[in-house]
Amino acid sequence: MRCKCGYSFSNEVSGPDRKFESFAVIRDRDYRVFIKSETRVLASKGSDAKLRALARSSKFVGSLMECPKCLRAIFSEPGGANLVIFQREV
Repeated sequence: MRCKCGYSFSNEVSGPDRKFESFAVIRDRDYRVFIKSETRVLASKGSDAKLRALARSSKFVGSLMECPKCLRAIFSEPGGANLVIFQREV
């Protein structure tokens, strides 16, 4: 994913020296279902069952990131359908 300024988030996805902050976002109306789904992940026996439960709960999670280069906020809705970029007011 790239910001409008050209910064590439995908080049720095992991590691302790990552330059950007990111946050998980869950819709209020989906929060209880998400928590129940996450507890099923913990209760699942075997790696295949855990992966299936994680896949089900991941559809409720979006993300919010701040570009370290231009300070725009980038919001990805749960399910990844829409990407919204907000520019900071000066």
